[in-house]
Amino acid sequence: MRKLHDTTKEDLEQRDQNVYEAILVMGIRARQVGEHQKSIINRIHEEHLASLNLSEDAPEEPEEKIDLPEMTKPSVKAVNEMLDGTVKFEYLDPVDGELR
Repeated sequence: MRKLHDTTKEDLEQRDQNVYEAILVMGIRARQVGEHQKSIINRIHEEHLASLNLSEDAPEEPEEKIDLPEMTKPSVKAVNEMLDGTVKFEYLDPVDGELR
């Protein structure tokens, strides 16, 4: 399986896709992954703040380090998913909105 650093234009063309279409799909997928990762980080941060006993005199956020899970960069994850064939996309018919 090829990864991002080994990827060529031909790798994307072999998937029977337009290269520009593949780039667009990977960009959309990268934004989805980034939003998901952001929600995970926000949830962990909120849980951490809730576990602290903050008083009125304490600073709003202590300078304590929060351990976050290791996450792949969204763009790298999107490219790898495209190369693995795990990203699926379909077009909507512009007239009736049905998938084609």
